[in-house]
Formats: sequence, structure tokens, C-alpha cells
Amino acid sequence: MEVEALVKEMTGASKVLIFDHTFRSTESDPKVLSNHMGIKNKAAAPAAMVHADYSKDSGPKRLSQLQESGAYTTTATLNEEDWKKRFQIVNVWRPTSENPVINHPLAVCDTTSVSADDMKLFRLEFPTRTGEIQTLTTESAAKHAWFYYPQMTRDEALVFNLYGGETCKTGFCFHTAFEHPATPLDAPIRTSVEVRTVAFFD
Repeated sequence: MEVEALVKEMTGASKVLIFDHTFRSTESDPKVLSNHMGIKNKAAAPAAMVHADYSKDSGPKRLSQLQESGAYTTTATLNEEDWKKRFQIVNVWRPTSENPVINHPLAVCDTTSVSADDMKLFRLEFPTRTGEIQTLTTESAAKHAWFYYPQMTRDEALVFNLYGGETCKTGFCFHTAFEHPATPLDAPIRTSVEVRTVAFFD
């Protein structure tokens, strides 16, 4: 299923805009944060920091940047009214390896186990813009509930909120790659792709 169709089905959105993607591989240098920082044809390493990609301020700011720049890839036809609609920023993550994911699987945090006091802002400086993401305090870690899907295959995908807006109770999905203690030493390389989208609602 195409990404736009999948996000529409999962969220009930009327239109979906694809604006960014990142390839990741356990072969890559962990210091390479993104494949959009001037390093062409290089996959990023799995992101091993607990984070949510946007904050309450940076989510709407990112939408404004996209409207101004037009720097996105999508099959949707957008008009001025679409940009005024309620929206969510949604991530579609899936493995691309031939083998099931054993090495550094992706874990997601149960948002209902996170309170506002647990969140910390974290700034990211890019060549053309400044981003703001969130992480979680280590002091609150014991109360957070985490889930992962063992041995995901490339015909499976995780779909989750990066920014849900004012009316969404589960607006920020904290997530991270992690090193499972039962990972065998000869575990195959993990490669994956994550596609970031904006879902618009009538």
C-alpha cells in the first residue's frame, strides 16, 4: 500500500502530504544524524535517543515552513484552504532488510504513561533551519511503558504521531531504536526507511 493511502486509512485524513524521509542502517556511523545534512547516498544510523520529532511549537512551525518553501514530495493537490485545516504529522516506519529486524528494533512509548513534566526540549541546528524536538527526563523513566514489535519484516510498518495538535491526547509518540539484550552477535544488518507526512482533516 502506498504511504498516502496507508496514512489516510489509519487516520481518516482527507489529504496526505509526504515531505521528508530518512534511510537508516546499523552499518552507518552513529554520528551521522540524518541523510539530509549534505551527505548524499549515505544512510543514517538508527536513532538511539528517546525522542519525539516535534514540540507543540515546532509542529506548526514546520507546517509553515513547508507552505512557504514547497519543499515536499506528494501526489496530493493542496490549496490555501488545506493549510488552514486541522493537521497531524505522522511517521511511517518500516524495515527494508530482507531479514526480519533483530538488530536495533524500534520501540515506542505508551503516551498515556508520559506527563508534561517528563518532557524536555532539545534543539537541532540544520543548515537552513532550526528544529525543536522533545526527549524524556531520566528521572521519570521508571514509570514509562514501552512496546516493540519483534522481528518486523519489510511488509510491515509502524504508523505513529509525531505531532497531533491541540485536540489530540496522544500527540507525541516518543520512540527510539534500542539494543535488545538477546541480540545475537551475528544478527543481520538492520536497514529501514521512515517517511514523514502531514495528514489534513476536513
